[in-house]
Parts: sequence; structure tokens; C-alpha cells
Amino acid sequence: MIVRYIPADPAGNLTAIVLSPVAPQARAAVAARMMARCPEGFEQVGFAEEDSLTGEFPRLCMMGGEFCGNALRCAGFYHALRTGAQGKTCVFAEISGAEGVQPVMADTAAGEASTVMPL
Repeated sequence: MIVRYIPADPAGNLTAIVLSPVAPQARAAVAARMMARCPEGFEQVGFAEEDSLTGEFPRLCMMGGEFCGNALRCAGFYHALRTGAQGKTCVFAEISGAEGVQPVMADTAAGEASTVMPL
């Protein structure tokens, strides 16, 4: 299986955003293989919901359906870059383990992103 992904690191915690469709039941195995084999040294893997990275806001699902603040920041930062944001901006993204869209404050000039941790 060939997996297309984007390495993202807006906060010092390297995340892979998988762009290829991966069935939910295969995500844990794919994530484990990527973390073990990829030279980038990923700490977590998020799976983009089909077509979400080109839509209004990105949607990521972690391998176990859990919340991951770093993956949320990565998705938001990528979305800010993709939409041409310059400098500081606020975008929105969805992530497993949290309801609805979440704000991501991205600074494309500094290469940083932050978010609010939902309860």
C-alpha cells in the first residue's frame, strides 16, 4: 500500500497527515508502520477525511478516534497555508474526539500554530 502524507511540525511534535484513503479498521496498523519506518520520526498520525483538506475546513481522525491537539494544530496550519493566509490568522478544523469545529490560530510567517483544548 502506498500512502501519501504531509509531514507537519508547527509545535515541535512531528505529525503525519495521511492524504490517502485508509479504512478505519486499517488505521492503527498503518499508523504503527509509519511511526516505525518513516525517516521523519512521526509521533502521531492523523487521517484526513476524504476531500476535507480542500473543503471549507479540514477533518482529521486519529487512528483510535482520540483527540490530538497537535494534529489539530497541524491540520489548521496546513489549511492556512493552502488558503494563502499571510502571517497570523484564525482558521477552523475538525478532529476526532472533539465535537464540531475547533479554532486554530496559525502564524504562517513564524511557522507556528496553537489551539484551545476542548473539555
